[in-house]
Amino acid sequence: MNVLFVGHKNPHFPTITEYIDQAFQSRGHQVRFLEYRDYLLPGRFVHQFRFARNFEGSRLGRRFRNLSEEFRPDLLFVNYGGWLPASVVRAMRELLGTCSVLWFADYPGDAVYQQRALEIAPHYDLVAAQGKDMVAALKKFGGISTFWLPAAVDPSIYYPEEQVKKEGVRFVGSWYRRREELIRSLTGCHLMISGPGWEKVAALEGAVITAAGQRPDSCRHHFSAAAVNLNISYMEPWGEVPFSQVSPRIFEILASGGFLVSDRPADMLELFTDGTHYAGFDSPDDLRETVRYYLDHPSEAGTIARQGLTHVLEHHTWEHRIGQLMQLVEERI
Repeated sequence: MNVLFVGHKNPHFPTITEYIDQAFQSRGHQVRFLEYRDYLLPGRFVHQFRFARNFEGSRLGRRFRNLSEEFRPDLLFVNYGGWLPASVVRAMRELLGTCSVLWFADYPGDAVYQQRALEIAPHYDLVAAQGKDMVAALKKFGGISTFWLPAAVDPSIYYPEEQVKKEGVRFVGSWYRRREELIRSLTGCHLMISGPGWEKVAALEGAVITAAGQRPDSCRHHFSAAAVNLNISYMEPWGEVPFSQVSPRIFEILASGGFLVSDRPADMLELFTDGTHYAGFDSPDDLRETVRYYLDHPSEAGTIARQGLTHVLEHHTWEHRIGQLMQLVEERI
C-alpha cells in the first residue's frame, strides 16, 4: 500500500515519527513523507499569527496536492495535522478515493489543542489517539470515527545493553512540579535525573542532574544501567481533563531491559500488569517504600524486568501498532 505520511521529523535525533515511518516500511508499505514544518516564515510567526498560518497552510496544501498526484497514495496518515487545510484533505478523499487517518499523540488538556482537534478531526475517515483521554474528548462531540492507538517502541533503537552494572534510580523526563515533589521523597537514594527544566530545582541530596534532553542511544543506556527506572506521568495542573495515556518512555524502559517503577495512568492498567511487568505506586510514601524494597531485592526486580521486556516485544512494538491500524483501514476500504 502507498502511504503518504504527513508529520514532523526532529532534525537532531529520531522520534516517534521516524519509528512509525520505519514500521510502515517494515510491514511492506511504500512511504512518502511530507514535512509540515517546512516553513518559509519563522516558526514563531506561524504559531502566533493567523495570516502566517494561512500562508504556510496554503503552501503545504500545494505541496500536498503535487505529491499526491505523483505518488497516488492509498492511505493518508497524518500526525496531528494542525496546519494541513481541511479543504485539501476533503479534496484528496473525493478525487483519489484515499482513506485518511489522523493520529493525535498529545494530551488533550489544552483548550486550544482540543478546539483545533475538533476543527480538523471530522474531515478524516478514521481518527486515532494515543490515549483514551483524547478518545473520550473526541467522542463527546459525536460523528468522529475514533479509536485507541497507544504508543509503542522500536526494538532496533531500544534494547538491553549487555555488561552494564545496574545501579541507582534513574528518571528521564522534563521537570514538572508533581515530578519534583515525588522525587524528593527519594532523597538520600542515588538519583540520576535527566531532562529539560531541572536546572531550576534546588539541590536534591544524592542526585546527579543533567538539565537537557537525551538522545535515544543515551536513554537506552540509562534505562539498561539503572537499578530502578521511574515513570511519573504528566498531570495537568488544573485537572480539567483526566490523564490516562501511557508515555512512550514506559515502552522504551521495558524494551531496554530496565526495571520500571511507575504511577498508574488508566490506560496502563489495560496494557501491563502491576507486579508482573512493572511495580506501581500511588503516593510519595508508596514510591519511597517500593523503590527501597527493589533496591534491596535486585533479583525480584530482574525477574519483573525480564517479564516486562518479553511482554513489550510480543505486544507493543510500532510494527504491532501499524498492523492494528492497517487492519482497521482495510476494513474501512
